[in-house]
Amino acid sequence: MHFHHLRNRLVLLVIGFALLPGVAFADQLLMKNGDIITGDIIKIADDKVYIDPSYADEYAVDLAEVKSIDAENLFEVVTVDGDEIDAHFAGEANGEQALIVEEQPVSIEISELAAATDPTKIPAVDPWDGQGEFGLVNTTGNTETVALNMRLNFVRTGKRWRHRFTGTALMTSEDGVEENERYTMEVQSDRKISDKSWLFGAFRWDADKFGSYDPQVSLTAGYGYQLMKSDRHEMRGEIGAGYKSLTETVSDIESSEAIARFLLDDWWQIFSNTRWTNRLLIESGSSNTFTQFNTGLAVSMADRFSVKLGFEARNNTKIPPGDSEHTDTITSANLVYDF
Repeated sequence: MHFHHLRNRLVLLVIGFALLPGVAFADQLLMKNGDIITGDIIKIADDKVYIDPSYADEYAVDLAEVKSIDAENLFEVVTVDGDEIDAHFAGEANGEQALIVEEQPVSIEISELAAATDPTKIPAVDPWDGQGEFGLVNTTGNTETVALNMRLNFVRTGKRWRHRFTGTALMTSEDGVEENERYTMEVQSDRKISDKSWLFGAFRWDADKFGSYDPQVSLTAGYGYQLMKSDRHEMRGEIGAGYKSLTETVSDIESSEAIARFLLDDWWQIFSNTRWTNRLLIESGSSNTFTQFNTGLAVSMADRFSVKLGFEARNNTKIPPGDSEHTDTITSANLVYDF
């Protein structure tokens, strides 16, 4: 970023107006076609300037169509070179965007702005948002069957970081004989790069007492990107690499290997009360590739309660001697509570 000193007269003009008591000025955008848009400037992101005028709802204009920006509040500005500064937008100066940085005037080509955020308009860090699922089947008579399925999801989103936690438990038995017992845990932290991208670190622990491996443990890091986002559909993808250890359930033989990790996660708001979710996770190493696919259809029954029909398929390309199935599937019906 190239900074240039403005004329002293511009400095006095800007400071003078800023110090006028009792006078409030609306933010404004001076467009290249000569139009002036007034309102509260919210942010700059993805080559757009977001403004909230008093006469309409918040909307965005292309940054390439903006000649200069004038705003009252202090913004956290990021340039295309990655520089981060705190600055006031002070309109146009010598054909460039004027900024006030630590009470010093500087100028910049408006095309060099990558992002800008008004800290006063950033929502406070939310507490942990969560969702719990619970399903129970209990039959008696000639055959006694018990099936218990539970899932907990927690997410906390801050200004720079997003943290996620997921835990599941599955237990089934028939006539008092346990047939299935599985526990999983995933912990992930995302460091936001922009509104659409992030770096992540993820830990996954999978203990399947009746599966091929108990446990599978992986630690990965990589890059995530928001592939699509609208009011009715959101899709994100992640790619990374890391390390994985496997312990065979029967023989207790341990092995480890480097892996590549791929994730595709999306949801569709089909109707106002119906949401369809999908998640595909692949951890691929030289000796084994683990694939897990989850899909679910949730129908809201009340403000915080919904009923969800779910399906899960898990596949290991390599299974220990004595195992006959590469793929396990689960079909479930759960009660879901959002908190």
